[in-house]
Amino acid sequence: MIVIFSFIKSFIKKNTPNFDELTLKALHEAGSDLSKPHLVEHHFVVWDRKLLNNLIQELKVNNYEISEVLDDTYTNGQPYLYFDAIKSTIMSKSIVYHESNLMKSLAVKYNVEYDGWGTSVVK
Repeated sequence: MIVIFSFIKSFIKKNTPNFDELTLKALHEAGSDLSKPHLVEHHFVVWDRKLLNNLIQELKVNNYEISEVLDDTYTNGQPYLYFDAIKSTIMSKSIVYHESNLMKSLAVKYNVEYDGWGTSVVK
């Protein structure tokens, strides 16, 4: 079930140019007050610890808190590391788009996977 959900999530992210907009709409429809700060978690998957350390340093310079770095192994035996970059963010389109684009550009720069973002409803 988790594998199917991950595939669907990846498919939607990669095939929906307005993923951020759809997520903001879903938050609003769930009753979230988008004018209030939300604790946003940006998800990263990394295969090389050196790249991980460089990415984390750049995220800290940009005022992100870093979650615990965890490790796991894909079913094919490939190990990986994963963590979240966390920041309190007002959920306006311009801010969310800027943050998403920053994360995507850092993923390219450090050759890691940016797996999107998440947050909770804030009333």
